[in-house]
Amino acid sequence: MSQWLESCLSAKMNVPVDGFEVELVRHEKTQDSGKRQRRPTHVMDDMVPTSDIFRGLRIGVQHEEDAALVVRGGGKVIRYDSDSLAFDGVPTHVVLDHGSQKLAAQGTCVSRKWLSSCLMVNSLLPVDSNRLYSPITSKLPIAKMDQMNITVSGFYMKTPDGFPLRGSLAALIRLLGAKFSERMARKSTTQLICESASGDKYARARDWGIPCLSVDWLYSCADHGQIVETLPFIVRTETSG
Repeated sequence: MSQWLESCLSAKMNVPVDGFEVELVRHEKTQDSGKRQRRPTHVMDDMVPTSDIFRGLRIGVQHEEDAALVVRGGGKVIRYDSDSLAFDGVPTHVVLDHGSQKLAAQGTCVSRKWLSSCLMVNSLLPVDSNRLYSPITSKLPIAKMDQMNITVSGFYMKTPDGFPLRGSLAALIRLLGAKFSERMARKSTTQLICESASGDKYARARDWGIPCLSVDWLYSCADHGQIVETLPFIVRTETSG
């Protein structure tokens, strides 16, 4: 989580934790072999409903952390059976990890961020209102994305959970495997994601020959699971054609 703290300090805002999450584990010795085993720590065991925003929803989960969030929102937990590769019921929603394949099940696919954001604002948020509310099903990290150092210009508008879209884009960039930098550098920045063809960063990027791209380029990379061509996503002024 140290990268999350550094990102918050750099961006001077509370950046969403997506892309920074570290699995909490504990180690226990087995009685027979004495070998250590990794097991998730269930930090939200015995959770009781504190909201009814998920009431009437049957939400399929694979992890106890997600089950706890569903219970907090008053929803019904539908568990995934890894042996039969099926859910114990028909879910209305299915919670998937970013970078995992869709499961053979009915229901709207959502991410853990959607669950937590709904609880945060105590409202059932549209899944399409934030790209991180829908799980990225492509294999992550994307090949060669680690060679990218991406900066963002603009995007201070708030998403439905109250956080600036800028923070969600920083989290998405890291999920895809690239490096996010708040400051643009002539020698290291490889792309600038622009809200519009304006501003100091945009002008400097044009002078330095750094591609200025729309946010749809990031979304397209996430959807296709690969680095896509930049030409269709170049942000230009009306006079530059």
